[in-house]
Amino acid sequence: MLFGRSEWEFFSGSVVAIADSHMQLPRWATKDRKEIFAMFANTFSNIVGNLSLENDGIWQPFMKSN
Repeated sequence: MLFGRSEWEFFSGSVVAIADSHMQLPRWATKDRKEIFAMFANTFSNIVGNLSLENDGIWQPFMKSN
């Protein structure tokens, strides 16, 4: 199976994911992204732990890019 449970629906916008997550918003993320981050973390919990989201050095350049 290419997509896990609710993954395709998340990307296509056809299902509303739960916006309550045990994961804290990374420091490099802006506050207005809290809800979508929680939805992403709940939908993709199997990969979120492997993304090193706490590593500002990796993700800060991404956040500053256009």
